[in-house]
Amino acid sequence: MSTIRLLADDCVIYKIIVSNEDIEKLQKDLDRLGEWAVENEMIINPSKYKAVLFTRARVKDPLNYTLGDHQFRKRAVANTWE
Repeated sequence: MSTIRLLADDCVIYKIIVSNEDIEKLQKDLDRLGEWAVENEMIINPSKYKAVLFTRARVKDPLNYTLGDHQFRKRAVANTWE
């Protein structure tokens, strides 16, 4: 399960990705978040969410995550090794 942090009206959801299975788990958690938002009549603004990758390796995670019908905007990949 992914970790969720809340601050006022902002939410951060993240997961350590070490395998393709982890990518799928994060997407499932995002799907559940989207379902929860629909059930609770909560609107999540697609222009405000984005995917960020922090890595020490050349991970092949393409950051193709979605929430509802919207794909996450991709942000710069931060290489923490340098």
